[in-house]
Amino acid sequence: MAATVAARGAPKASLKHRLAERGIDRLLLLLLPGVLALVLLFVYPFLYGLRLSFQPQQGTGIWANYRTFFTDGYLRDTIWITFKLALPAALVNLLASVPIA
Repeated sequence: MAATVAARGAPKASLKHRLAERGIDRLLLLLLPGVLALVLLFVYPFLYGLRLSFQPQQGTGIWANYRTFFTDGYLRDTIWITFKLALPAALVNLLASVPIA
């Protein structure tokens, strides 16, 4: 009986104290908008595209899209064209940004 009276009489801890008990401070909560933006703008579209890539159009199996992509000569050439365009652009960006940093 005395324990229930003491529990009822004790003031409720503030949100700040309850979060601190769990190891969360106000500065950590400042990360929440950035993490939410990262998830919404980058992680979700990536996972959605990855899920779509495993759904074949013809219903021939889970790896059908990948098998088609890597066996078709035209599609395989697009990979090399992409690398030929992306590699010099990445190197120019790297060479320009490192001295500035």
